[in-house]
Amino acid sequence: MTPDPDFTPQGEKLRERTVYLQEDDAQYNYAHSHLCEGMMRAQAQISELIDPPEPYPPWGPLFDVSVCPAWALPWLAQVVGVRLITGLDEQGQRDFIDGMAFSRRGAPDSIRTLIQSQLSGSKLVWFRERDAGDPYRLEAIVKTSEVTTSVAAIKALVIAHQKPGGIIFNLRDVDTWDYQEMTTEFVGQKYMHVAATYATYRALSGGPYST
Repeated sequence: MTPDPDFTPQGEKLRERTVYLQEDDAQYNYAHSHLCEGMMRAQAQISELIDPPEPYPPWGPLFDVSVCPAWALPWLAQVVGVRLITGLDEQGQRDFIDGMAFSRRGAPDSIRTLIQSQLSGSKLVWFRERDAGDPYRLEAIVKTSEVTTSVAAIKALVIAHQKPGGIIFNLRDVDTWDYQEMTTEFVGQKYMHVAATYATYRALSGGPYST
């Protein structure tokens, strides 16, 4: 006997909605079920959008980055003014679109999102705005061990996609931590807290990246 087909969600829905037409499907080798699946399998992708699960309205998932089907993410990206870069997995694409939407272009969070797409591990990025006292200079710092391409390549991406006009942007990597990050790490605390966390100066100079 021919078994019940391995349904796509759309084929299953069609069978459920028309099952009264063939109540004895099993006796006829599930001919009705296979017909439903055969009709709907070719429409599976588009059906994800026009017949989504509750509570989404028709076409709703196409404009919601959290539930948009993976195959439609490049389309959603262009709608919100984002050009996806190669090498991102599905979640990486969702994060990239969410953080790089046109309305956020040039903002620190968008620059950080772009840089983080080229990092591994903790993906730490911190900024030094008004670098060297110049209101038009911005520096970003990353961990050397987390760079997956090169500092030059990441800097080029920022300049091409996110750097605001008139801003001089620089990117550098460090093996340990930057003094600014150290002061940020202990903001609102006293020197005694630093001493309690790092028993020796060598540990302090190595910062959170030392082993």
